[in-house]
Amino acid sequence: MTKLVIDQIGGMCPVQGYGTVNDEPFYFRFRSDCAQLYVGPIDEEDGIPADPPRLYAEINDVYNEPFRGYLSGEESRALLWRLVELLKPNQETQRDRLVKYLEKLRDSQ
Repeated sequence: MTKLVIDQIGGMCPVQGYGTVNDEPFYFRFRSDCAQLYVGPIDEEDGIPADPPRLYAEINDVYNEPFRGYLSGEESRALLWRLVELLKPNQETQRDRLVKYLEKLRDSQ
């Protein structure tokens, strides 16, 4: 059984959250209708995950609203659980994910 503890979640553009999944720190982010969950060490200085995180999950086009950057608390928690179910070991760096995202934007134009 997965143990999810949410210490903080909120904001807009991006919505961000911190806590633990099975006692490992996580960072959650939702912006531009894309949700991401990073699990692994968090850089204490800037609050973002180490690169690459140990586990990673992403859902694109969550609501099919490309400019959406706000979630209610209930939406955030539900989306976070969806991401937890999709977690897998990660080898990509944040740069790799950014390049893929920019390519996707370019191709959709």
